[in-house]
Amino acid sequence: MPEVVRMVLTGYSDVEPIVSAINRGSVYRFLLKPWDADELLAAVDDALATKAQKTMLDRAVSYLALQRFELQETLRDLEATQKQLVAAQRLSTLGQLTSGLSHDINNQLSTMVFVLDELSMGSTDARVMESADSAYKTLQGLLHLLRDVKAFSRSQTIDLAREPLATRQLIADTLALLDLEKGAGGVARTATITPESELMHVDASRVRQALMALVRNAILAGGQGPVTIRSAVRSGEAVLEVVDDGCGMDATTVQRAVEPFFSGFDPPGLGLGLGIADHVARAHGGHLELQSTAGLGTTARLRLGRHSVEPG
Repeated sequence: MPEVVRMVLTGYSDVEPIVSAINRGSVYRFLLKPWDADELLAAVDDALATKAQKTMLDRAVSYLALQRFELQETLRDLEATQKQLVAAQRLSTLGQLTSGLSHDINNQLSTMVFVLDELSMGSTDARVMESADSAYKTLQGLLHLLRDVKAFSRSQTIDLAREPLATRQLIADTLALLDLEKGAGGVARTATITPESELMHVDASRVRQALMALVRNAILAGGQGPVTIRSAVRSGEAVLEVVDDGCGMDATTVQRAVEPFFSGFDPPGLGLGLGIADHVARAHGGHLELQSTAGLGTTARLRLGRHSVEPG
Protein backbone atom coordinates (compact mmCIF):
# COMPACT_ATOMS: atom_id res chain seq x y z
CA MET A 1 0.00 0.00 0.00
CA PRO A 2 1.66 3.27 -1.08
CA GLU A 3 0.27 5.24 1.91
CA VAL A 4 2.05 2.99 4.45
CA VAL A 5 5.34 4.33 5.89
CA ARG A 6 7.89 1.52 5.75
CA MET A 7 10.82 1.00 8.08
CA VAL A 8 13.35 -1.86 7.94
CA LEU A 9 15.24 -3.28 10.88
CA THR A 10 18.01 -5.57 9.64
CA GLY A 11 21.19 -7.25 10.68
CA TYR A 12 22.65 -7.08 7.18
CA SER A 13 25.44 -4.60 6.69
CA ASP A 14 25.76 -5.22 2.97
CA VAL A 15 24.76 -2.11 1.00
CA GLU A 16 23.30 -3.85 -2.07
CA PRO A 17 20.26 -5.52 -0.42
CA ILE A 18 19.59 -2.28 1.47
CA VAL A 19 19.52 -0.24 -1.76
CA SER A 20 17.36 -2.91 -3.42
CA ALA A 21 14.86 -2.80 -0.55
CA ILE A 22 14.69 0.99 -0.76
CA ASN A 23 14.11 0.92 -4.54
CA ARG A 24 11.44 -1.78 -4.38
CA GLY A 25 9.63 -0.88 -1.19
CA SER A 26 9.96 2.90 -0.80
CA VAL A 27 11.51 2.42 2.64
CA TYR A 28 11.41 5.50 4.87
CA ARG A 29 14.17 4.47 7.33
CA PHE A 30 16.78 1.70 7.69
CA LEU A 31 17.89 0.66 11.18
CA LEU A 32 20.77 -1.74 11.77
CA LYS A 33 21.04 -4.25 14.54
CA PRO A 34 21.77 -4.00 17.34
CA TRP A 35 19.25 -1.19 17.67
CA ASP A 36 18.90 1.47 20.30
CA ALA A 37 15.44 1.64 21.87
CA ASP A 38 15.38 5.44 21.99
CA GLU A 39 16.56 5.68 18.39
CA LEU A 40 13.87 3.22 17.30
CA LEU A 41 11.11 5.14 19.11
CA ALA A 42 12.37 8.41 17.65
CA ALA A 43 12.32 6.87 14.16
CA VAL A 44 8.75 5.68 14.66
CA ASP A 45 7.70 9.15 15.88
CA ASP A 46 9.36 10.72 12.84
CA ALA A 47 7.63 8.25 10.53
CA LEU A 48 4.20 8.95 12.06
CA ALA A 49 4.79 12.72 11.81
CA THR A 50 5.81 12.33 8.15
CA LYS A 51 2.72 10.22 7.51
CA ALA A 52 0.49 12.87 9.15
CA GLN A 53 2.09 15.66 7.11
CA LYS A 54 1.68 13.71 3.87
CA THR A 55 -1.97 13.00 4.67
CA MET A 56 -2.62 16.68 5.39
CA LEU A 57 -0.81 17.65 2.18
CA ASP A 58 -2.86 15.18 0.12
CA ARG A 59 -6.08 16.53 1.64
CA ALA A 60 -4.98 20.10 0.94
CA VAL A 61 -4.19 19.23 -2.69
CA SER A 62 -7.59 17.52 -3.08
CA TYR A 63 -9.34 20.50 -1.48
CA LEU A 64 -7.52 22.97 -3.73
CA ALA A 65 -8.38 20.87 -6.79
CA LEU A 66 -12.05 20.90 -5.76
CA GLN A 67 -11.91 24.64 -5.15
CA ARG A 68 -10.34 25.18 -8.55
CA PHE A 69 -13.12 23.18 -10.21
CA GLU A 70 -15.81 25.10 -8.31
CA LEU A 71 -14.14 28.41 -9.19
CA GLN A 72 -14.09 27.41 -12.86
CA GLU A 73 -17.80 26.52 -12.67
CA THR A 74 -18.55 29.83 -10.95
CA LEU A 75 -16.54 31.71 -13.59
CA ARG A 76 -18.48 29.98 -16.38
CA ASP A 77 -21.76 30.86 -14.67
CA LEU A 78 -20.65 34.48 -14.29
CA GLU A 79 -19.61 34.68 -17.94
CA ALA A 80 -22.97 33.22 -19.01
CA THR A 81 -24.81 35.68 -16.76
CA GLN A 82 -22.76 38.55 -18.13
CA LYS A 83 -23.60 37.53 -21.69
CA GLN A 84 -27.29 37.34 -20.78
CA LEU A 85 -27.18 40.79 -19.19
CA VAL A 86 -25.41 42.26 -22.22
CA ALA A 87 -27.95 40.62 -24.53
CA ALA A 88 -30.82 41.91 -22.38
CA GLN A 89 -29.40 45.44 -22.51
CA ARG A 90 -28.97 45.23 -26.27
CA LEU A 91 -32.51 43.90 -26.69
CA SER A 92 -33.87 46.69 -24.52
CA THR A 93 -32.05 49.29 -26.61
CA LEU A 94 -33.19 47.58 -29.80
CA GLY A 95 -36.79 47.57 -28.58
CA GLN A 96 -36.63 51.32 -27.94
CA LEU A 97 -35.15 52.00 -31.37
CA THR A 98 -37.75 49.90 -33.19
CA SER A 99 -40.61 51.89 -31.65
CA GLY A 100 -39.57 55.05 -33.48
CA LEU A 101 -38.76 53.21 -36.71
CA SER A 102 -42.12 51.44 -36.67
CA HIS A 103 -43.91 54.79 -36.47
CA ASP A 104 -41.96 56.16 -39.46
CA ILE A 105 -42.48 53.05 -41.58
CA ASN A 106 -46.18 53.00 -40.75
CA ASN A 107 -46.41 56.54 -42.19
CA GLN A 108 -44.60 55.38 -45.32
CA LEU A 109 -47.04 52.48 -45.65
CA SER A 110 -49.95 54.90 -45.67
CA THR A 111 -48.26 56.79 -48.49
CA MET A 112 -47.67 53.54 -50.41
CA VAL A 113 -51.34 52.57 -50.10
CA PHE A 114 -52.29 55.95 -51.58
CA VAL A 115 -49.75 55.50 -54.41
CA LEU A 116 -51.03 52.01 -55.21
CA ASP A 117 -54.63 53.22 -55.28
CA GLU A 118 -53.69 56.03 -57.64
CA LEU A 119 -51.74 53.69 -59.90
CA SER A 120 -54.56 51.17 -60.05
CA MET A 121 -56.96 53.86 -61.25
CA GLY A 122 -54.75 54.76 -64.23
CA SER A 123 -53.45 52.80 -67.20
CA THR A 124 -50.09 52.13 -65.59
CA ASP A 125 -47.64 49.59 -66.92
CA ALA A 126 -48.01 46.21 -65.17
CA ARG A 127 -44.32 46.22 -64.24
CA VAL A 128 -44.73 49.52 -62.41
CA MET A 129 -47.68 48.11 -60.48
CA GLU A 130 -45.67 44.98 -59.68
CA SER A 131 -42.73 47.05 -58.42
CA ALA A 132 -44.99 49.25 -56.31
CA ASP A 133 -46.73 46.20 -54.85
CA SER A 134 -43.36 44.62 -54.08
CA ALA A 135 -42.24 47.82 -52.34
CA TYR A 136 -45.44 47.83 -50.30
CA LYS A 137 -44.93 44.20 -49.23
CA THR A 138 -41.33 44.97 -48.31
CA LEU A 139 -42.36 47.90 -46.12
CA GLN A 140 -45.19 45.89 -44.58
CA GLY A 141 -42.81 43.01 -43.86
CA LEU A 142 -40.25 45.38 -42.38
CA LEU A 143 -42.91 46.93 -40.13
CA HIS A 144 -43.95 43.50 -38.85
CA LEU A 145 -40.30 42.54 -38.42
CA LEU A 146 -39.65 45.63 -36.29
CA ARG A 147 -42.74 44.91 -34.21
CA ASP A 148 -41.62 41.31 -33.79
CA VAL A 149 -38.14 42.45 -32.74
CA LYS A 150 -39.79 44.68 -30.15
CA ALA A 151 -41.97 41.81 -28.90
CA PHE A 152 -38.94 39.50 -28.95
CA SER A 153 -36.91 41.98 -26.88
CA ARG A 154 -39.67 42.11 -24.27
CA SER A 155 -40.53 38.39 -24.42
CA GLN A 156 -44.03 39.29 -25.55
CA THR A 157 -46.40 37.15 -27.61
CA ILE A 158 -46.89 38.18 -31.24
CA ASP A 159 -50.45 39.08 -32.22
CA LEU A 160 -51.13 36.94 -35.29
CA ALA A 161 -53.40 37.76 -38.22
CA ARG A 162 -54.03 34.29 -39.60
CA GLU A 163 -55.42 33.92 -43.10
CA PRO A 164 -55.54 31.27 -45.82
CA LEU A 165 -52.24 31.41 -47.68
CA ALA A 166 -51.12 29.63 -50.83
CA THR A 167 -47.79 28.04 -49.96
CA ARG A 168 -46.41 28.48 -53.47
CA GLN A 169 -47.18 32.19 -53.31
CA LEU A 170 -45.51 32.46 -49.89
CA ILE A 171 -42.31 30.88 -51.19
CA ALA A 172 -42.39 32.88 -54.43
CA ASP A 173 -42.85 36.18 -52.54
CA THR A 174 -40.05 35.25 -50.13
CA LEU A 175 -37.59 34.48 -52.92
CA ALA A 176 -38.61 37.59 -54.86
CA LEU A 177 -37.88 39.78 -51.83
CA LEU A 178 -34.58 37.99 -51.23
CA ASP A 179 -33.55 38.63 -54.83
CA LEU A 180 -33.56 42.34 -54.00
CA GLU A 181 -30.91 41.79 -51.31
CA LYS A 182 -27.21 41.97 -52.08
CA GLY A 183 -25.60 38.55 -52.30
CA ALA A 184 -28.87 36.60 -52.32
CA GLY A 185 -29.30 36.45 -56.08
CA GLY A 186 -27.70 33.82 -58.28
CA VAL A 187 -28.08 30.99 -55.77
CA ALA A 188 -29.84 27.89 -57.13
CA ARG A 189 -33.07 27.35 -55.18
CA THR A 190 -35.67 24.65 -55.53
CA ALA A 191 -39.04 24.25 -53.82
CA THR A 192 -41.00 21.08 -53.11
CA ILE A 193 -44.61 21.38 -51.91
CA THR A 194 -46.71 18.36 -51.00
CA PRO A 195 -50.39 18.49 -52.05
CA GLU A 196 -51.65 18.56 -48.45
CA SER A 197 -49.54 21.65 -47.72
CA GLU A 198 -50.73 23.71 -50.70
CA LEU A 199 -52.76 25.97 -48.41
CA MET A 200 -51.75 27.11 -44.92
CA HIS A 201 -53.54 29.11 -42.24
CA VAL A 202 -50.87 31.44 -40.88
CA ASP A 203 -49.81 35.05 -40.50
CA ALA A 204 -48.39 35.53 -44.01
CA SER A 205 -46.07 38.45 -43.28
CA ARG A 206 -44.59 36.86 -40.12
CA VAL A 207 -44.02 33.47 -41.72
CA ARG A 208 -42.48 35.13 -44.78
CA GLN A 209 -40.02 36.99 -42.53
CA ALA A 210 -39.15 33.78 -40.68
CA LEU A 211 -38.65 31.88 -43.95
CA MET A 212 -36.48 34.71 -45.27
CA ALA A 213 -34.27 34.45 -42.19
CA LEU A 214 -33.80 30.71 -42.74
CA VAL A 215 -32.98 31.12 -46.44
CA ARG A 216 -30.56 33.98 -45.69
CA ASN A 217 -28.70 31.73 -43.25
CA ALA A 218 -28.65 28.89 -45.78
CA ILE A 219 -27.20 31.19 -48.45
CA LEU A 220 -24.51 32.48 -46.06
CA ALA A 221 -23.63 28.95 -44.93
CA GLY A 222 -23.60 27.44 -48.40
CA GLY A 223 -21.95 30.21 -50.40
CA GLN A 224 -23.16 29.62 -53.94
CA GLY A 225 -24.37 26.10 -53.13
CA PRO A 226 -28.00 25.10 -53.76
CA VAL A 227 -30.75 25.80 -51.25
CA THR A 228 -33.86 23.61 -51.07
CA ILE A 229 -37.20 24.69 -49.59
CA ARG A 230 -39.73 22.03 -48.69
CA SER A 231 -43.30 22.34 -47.48
CA ALA A 232 -45.26 19.47 -45.97
CA VAL A 233 -47.81 18.55 -43.33
CA ARG A 234 -46.35 16.39 -40.56
CA SER A 235 -48.13 15.19 -37.46
CA GLY A 236 -51.00 17.51 -38.32
CA GLU A 237 -48.98 20.72 -38.59
CA ALA A 238 -47.56 22.71 -41.49
CA VAL A 239 -43.76 22.50 -41.75
CA LEU A 240 -41.37 24.59 -43.85
CA GLU A 241 -37.84 23.22 -44.32
CA VAL A 242 -34.78 25.00 -45.66
CA VAL A 243 -31.87 22.71 -46.52
CA ASP A 244 -28.31 23.60 -47.53
CA ASP A 245 -25.12 21.59 -47.95
CA GLY A 246 -22.86 24.36 -46.66
CA CYS A 247 -20.48 24.70 -43.73
CA GLY A 248 -22.91 23.31 -41.12
CA MET A 249 -22.68 23.82 -37.37
CA ASP A 250 -21.21 21.94 -34.45
CA ALA A 251 -23.39 20.89 -31.50
CA THR A 252 -22.53 23.98 -29.43
CA THR A 253 -23.42 26.36 -32.25
CA VAL A 254 -26.73 24.55 -32.89
CA GLN A 255 -27.60 24.86 -29.20
CA ARG A 256 -26.85 28.60 -29.15
CA ALA A 257 -28.15 29.48 -32.62
CA VAL A 258 -31.42 31.08 -31.43
CA GLU A 259 -29.73 33.14 -28.68
CA PRO A 260 -30.07 36.90 -29.22
CA PHE A 261 -26.99 38.41 -30.92
CA PHE A 262 -25.22 35.06 -31.29
CA SER A 263 -23.77 34.47 -34.75
CA GLY A 264 -21.70 31.55 -35.97
CA PHE A 265 -20.60 33.33 -39.15
CA ASP A 266 -17.32 35.11 -39.80
CA PRO A 267 -17.74 38.03 -39.93
CA PRO A 268 -20.65 37.68 -37.50
CA GLY A 269 -24.12 38.88 -38.39
CA LEU A 270 -26.60 40.64 -36.12
CA GLY A 271 -27.64 37.31 -34.61
CA LEU A 272 -31.41 37.88 -34.44
CA GLY A 273 -32.75 36.06 -37.51
CA LEU A 274 -33.08 32.54 -36.10
CA GLY A 275 -34.27 33.82 -32.72
CA ILE A 276 -37.10 35.77 -34.34
CA ALA A 277 -37.91 32.81 -36.63
CA ASP A 278 -38.29 30.64 -33.54
CA HIS A 279 -40.38 33.38 -31.91
CA VAL A 280 -42.71 33.45 -34.94
CA ALA A 281 -42.97 29.65 -34.96
CA ARG A 282 -43.84 29.57 -31.24
CA ALA A 283 -46.46 32.28 -31.75
CA HIS A 284 -48.09 29.86 -34.23
CA GLY A 285 -47.92 27.02 -31.69
CA GLY A 286 -44.78 25.40 -33.07
CA HIS A 287 -41.02 25.86 -32.86
CA LEU A 288 -37.82 25.98 -34.89
CA GLU A 289 -35.79 22.79 -35.27
CA LEU A 290 -32.14 22.78 -36.38
CA GLN A 291 -30.30 19.69 -37.54
CA SER A 292 -26.72 20.24 -38.61
CA THR A 293 -23.32 18.62 -38.92
CA ALA A 294 -20.14 20.65 -39.30
CA GLY A 295 -19.01 20.52 -42.93
CA LEU A 296 -22.12 18.69 -44.14
CA GLY A 297 -24.86 21.31 -44.15
CA THR A 298 -27.99 22.21 -42.19
CA THR A 299 -31.70 21.53 -42.19
CA ALA A 300 -33.78 24.27 -40.56
CA ARG A 301 -37.34 23.16 -39.91
CA LEU A 302 -40.03 25.77 -39.15
CA ARG A 303 -42.89 23.91 -37.46
CA LEU A 304 -46.01 26.09 -37.40
CA GLY A 305 -48.36 24.21 -35.06
CA ARG A 306 -51.56 22.27 -35.60
CA HIS A 307 -53.66 25.35 -36.39
CA SER A 308 -51.41 26.21 -39.34
CA VAL A 309 -53.12 23.70 -41.64
CA GLU A 310 -56.04 25.20 -43.53
CA PRO A 311 -59.19 23.12 -42.89
CA GLY A 312 -60.32 21.23 -45.95
